Amino acid sequence: VSQLFESGKRPNVLLIITDQERSLQHWPRSFYEENLPNMCRLLNHGLEFTNYFTNSCMCSPSRATLLTSQFPVQTGVTTTGSPEPRTKLPSELTNLATVFQQAGYHAEWHGKWHLGGKPSDYG
Repeated sequence: VSQLFESGKRPNVLLIITDQERSLQHWPRSFYEENLPNMCRLLNHGLEFTNYFTNSCMCSPSRATLLTSQFPVQTGVTTTGSPEPRTKLPSELTNLATVFQQAGYHAEWHGKWHLGGKPSDYG
């Protein structure tokens, strides 16, 4: 990673988080086309996700851990709710957006949030 920054330039970073990527999950192609158009677009352009890792089987705790590097018991986000978990992610926790901003990046959240509050509250 340090070689990426040798020239003093910051590389572009794009983080894609997907749901429902269980290896036993086999959706028929028609389901993808009707319900997951962006996933179809990625697949049609050669991007397929084949390795899945998570710290929690539920969406909100897993997202909170990915964004803060803290376990669900530490973030307080231990359940998934729709559209928000019972306990929202504390906005004072350091997260990927705040770390990238401190490094001089412009950070934005787009898409599914499911962490309570508004994405703009988190950097």
